[in-house]
Amino acid sequence: MANYFVSRHRGAMLWFTEQGIDIKEYYQYCEDIDLFIKNDVVYGNLPINLIEILTKRGVRYFNLVLDVPLKRRGAELIRRDFEACNPRFIEYQVIAIKSKDVFI
Repeated sequence: MANYFVSRHRGAMLWFTEQGIDIKEYYQYCEDIDLFIKNDVVYGNLPINLIEILTKRGVRYFNLVLDVPLKRRGAELIRRDFEACNPRFIEYQVIAIKSKDVFI
């Protein structure tokens, strides 16, 4: 089992290093989902389709959640701004209901 952190935000990485979680590797982007195997733990921000793959593999995924004010969305958050957005992790497991494209 190994812990990983995925986020492009420098403020997030600085905050995360202070959380006392032993991390094997930090990634700005998830370029190779095959890095993660059963019983690994991934923290950060990933697209929902990649979280589904992790769920199927038995990898635990904790999404980094922030309460970002509308006027700050899309902007790079410095550490002080990041902490003001109530950073926290919420564990998710994703299971697709249908595998075919459906247009409603």
